[in-house]
Amino acid sequence: MTGLRRADLRDCVSRLYQANGSVVREIRRRGIVPGSLLDVSGRTIAVRTSLDRDFSITRRSDGSPATISSADEVVVITPCPHDPSLLEVYAFDPAVIVERFWQSVAAQKAQYPAIGEKGPVFIGLDGAEEDKERLSTKARWKKLVSAEPTPLRSKSAKETLDQFRRRVHREFAHVVGLSENEVAVELRIVPLRPSAKSESEGFN
Repeated sequence: MTGLRRADLRDCVSRLYQANGSVVREIRRRGIVPGSLLDVSGRTIAVRTSLDRDFSITRRSDGSPATISSADEVVVITPCPHDPSLLEVYAFDPAVIVERFWQSVAAQKAQYPAIGEKGPVFIGLDGAEEDKERLSTKARWKKLVSAEPTPLRSKSAKETLDQFRRRVHREFAHVVGLSENEVAVELRIVPLRPSAKSESEGFN
């Protein structure tokens, strides 16, 4: 798929959790890229994207990793190197990413002693084929998903009224940035009333 954007990758992660039946809400904070921090049925998911198999972790002012250490899960999504029509999604225990973060910091410091402690730290998913410590092998789970945008509802799918109501409820909560428990959506059928002209014509 050409023209793949990081925003597309973050949206794909959100849809993946929704497809598994989870309630997904975007967590909005100052300095957080939209879609990079999600509330997934009460769990905090940090989303990192990569177009080249490396992803970045931002740092706090003290040099420690930002966001990921307080997440329940860290998800990294990247194009599949063997099939451009697919994306690879990896889910990690945050402790695994934090450990690899400090390893990368130490390696950068050894190579560039004068490097500062404020810039992002880049972490690779892969290593040499014989490297058993490749980060990709430490994932909790891995999924392959299509790189093509997936519509919220298939045009050919027949949707029941209850499914429609729940979908509208879920999507409305997502749009306003709240959980489904914090919003209510009421659907009503309003009977059509004849216009004043039609009523007057009825007496002629």
